[in-house]
Parts: sequence; C-alpha cells; structure tokens
Amino acid sequence: MPTRIACIGDSITHGAGLPFKRLNAYPTQLQRMLGRRYRVKNFGVGGRTILPDSDRYYAHHKKMVSLRRFPADLGILCFGTNDIHDATWQGSTPFTEAYRQFIASLSHIDQLILCTPPPIFEDEAWNEKLQQELIPAILKLGKD
Repeated sequence: MPTRIACIGDSITHGAGLPFKRLNAYPTQLQRMLGRRYRVKNFGVGGRTILPDSDRYYAHHKKMVSLRRFPADLGILCFGTNDIHDATWQGSTPFTEAYRQFIASLSHIDQLILCTPPPIFEDEAWNEKLQQELIPAILKLGKD
C-alpha cells in the first residue's frame, strides 16, 4: 500500500498563478518525484485562511470533508499568506492559537509538516509582516 500524503493549504498549494496548475502545483511535482510508492493528494484551496473568524476559513470549505476522508500518513500544511492581510491579521498569538486548533482537528493524520509561505514581492509592508511575525510564529509552532 502506498504512503499517502495530503498537501493542505491555500492557493500556493492549489497552484494558483501557475500555467497548467494541475501539472505544476507542488503536490503534483512531489508525486512525480516520489513515484508509485506514494500517493500525493492536493487539498489546496485558493484564498483560504487558518483564522476561524475569517469568512475564508479553510475548515469551512468542502475540501475539509474530503480531507477527513483521506487516510493520510503525512500531511504537509502551508498557510499564512492570506492570514497576514490587514483585514484578517490580529497578530501572531491569535494566528498561532488558530493554527494549533486546526492541527488538532487533523488527528487522523499520523505526521504533519508545517511549511512557511514564500515571500510576497508585490507588497513590501505585507512581506515585512510575513517575515517578522508570521514565519516566526509558524517556526515556533513547529517546534512545540
């Protein structure tokens, strides 16, 4: 039986902005690299957040139902790019707590890897918040 990997996240996971995203999104590339002994599934949804007060909360999307049915051995999570917007960002403490609760909801997945989002080049202030607040919060959460 192949090792099952669930890639969970926002548009970065989904592959938004890539030509032929179904072929070029990182979960598809990971599947190609790992081969037949693995089954990688893309649970990315563009525009989603980890903050439950947001109207774009990932756990409220229908992909969460599919994710709960997928018997993953490993989950790769990549969130934060949409959470850092001024409209949703309330600081690293609420983000960390929300992420911790989301992780707890994934107890059916044996092991989790938390990824940090890539830099945001379009907005310097947004990128600064990402680098100084969000990424350190994710790294600390990964150590806990």
